[in-house]
Amino acid sequence: MDPEERELQKLNAAVGDQIHEEYWVRMGTFREELGDLPLEARTGIAQAVADFLGCRVILQGAVMESIPHDPDTFCIVGHREIMRADPTLSYVVYK
Repeated sequence: MDPEERELQKLNAAVGDQIHEEYWVRMGTFREELGDLPLEARTGIAQAVADFLGCRVILQGAVMESIPHDPDTFCIVGHREIMRADPTLSYVVYK
């Protein structure tokens, strides 16, 4: 791999990390503002986001188990899909 490719790879990773971090901060703030909502409301919001962005939105829940030496403490051992929202319209680009 030549130096230009390495530099491009580093830049790509840095931009990807920045976008990921910004997404988590914004979505975390959004979730805090919403508070507790029924699943139907969360489904409607997820569908609106999927339609707006044109991509699939998946809501997941954490699967938790208690820690053997401290039964009052839990750790995440996996994730389970709660619901999925696909965009209503798909766009086809013709050249």
